[in-house]
Amino acid sequence: MVFLLKEGRNLVGYELLLANIPGALKTVSSIPEKYRLNIEYIETCSKAKDIYRLFIAIDFTDADEGVTPESILNEYKKAKLYVIDVNIAPSIHNIVFPSRLCVKNIGGMRAILLGLGNMKGLISGIKKNMGPEMGSSFLYHLGYGVGRELYKIYAEPYSIKDVEGGITLLTALARGGGWLDVVDKEITDNKINIKMEKVWECEIPVNEHGKKGESASNYVRGILAGFFETLLQKRVVVKEINCISKGDRYCEFEVNIL
Repeated sequence: MVFLLKEGRNLVGYELLLANIPGALKTVSSIPEKYRLNIEYIETCSKAKDIYRLFIAIDFTDADEGVTPESILNEYKKAKLYVIDVNIAPSIHNIVFPSRLCVKNIGGMRAILLGLGNMKGLISGIKKNMGPEMGSSFLYHLGYGVGRELYKIYAEPYSIKDVEGGITLLTALARGGGWLDVVDKEITDNKINIKMEKVWECEIPVNEHGKKGESASNYVRGILAGFFETLLQKRVVVKEINCISKGDRYCEFEVNIL
């Protein structure tokens, strides 16, 4: 979680340092319930053997009279068996956010999240400065290197060498990072077809990344090429045969094994 938008609601964030014992999370969630408040969001920011840090956002929009952020703060402070420390999280204008970095982990490794705004700027900037064709080639080869590293870091330690296992791993990584969702696959001796939805690269408006009617993915396509070439130890050619930027329901990638 990076931050929350209030979107017209009275959202208040709390940061709690909790004892890592049974019943702690139940106590945290039961206090808003007691006062008929809805928990909008909850996330563990860090965890150690004895304690963990929790960020929780509570919606006070329809709170009863007398139920205030400060009164809920006092309720948490009373739960001394479970709550070691608690504070109201900072906010500015429409944004609620934690006061300290919540380190993300995917598969035991630190993850750095890049929102669609960051990625749109990356894609558009590369193509604007390098030109559409050279920019597309650059993005493909950038993705290719990422795909090879993904295999070495996540698949190689577990000896994942089959296509089915590789697709399952990619699905987990993609969902964990919020990049896309693998919804279907078809595997033959010399071809792999992978159907995806919510591919961020293809959600960028068509005038930002290329000509109308063209498939939009170069970076994700490169990731697939680098990953499967490393997994199979064979040359592959990856084509995006369907793309949401062209009006298709899904993005579909065809991995041809040479």
